[in-house]
Amino acid sequence: MRGQRSLLLGPARLCLRLLLLLGYRRRCPPLLRGLVQRWRYGKVCLRSLLYNSFGGSDTAVDAAFEPVYWLVDNVIRWFGVVFVVLVIVLTGSIVAIAYLC
Repeated sequence: MRGQRSLLLGPARLCLRLLLLLGYRRRCPPLLRGLVQRWRYGKVCLRSLLYNSFGGSDTAVDAAFEPVYWLVDNVIRWFGVVFVVLVIVLTGSIVAIAYLC
């Protein structure tokens, strides 16, 4: 996964570095300047999300899955009621079929 990402981002990173080395900071077009700023902002955001003194990428993954955990916790409580109702309905239908036949 890491190798594929570096293959895709490598040429873009190389082009941005070449443009910055050539002195395009002040006289570069606004579109390119915005692209460079977004690239730097994205790197800072990614580093701040995935690296701190309390945890690493595992902490970010746990934070991303928190809504899924909440949904499972709230849905599971109704499974008991649903299964009891299904057992009653299925048992009742088998008894009704046996009496009708």
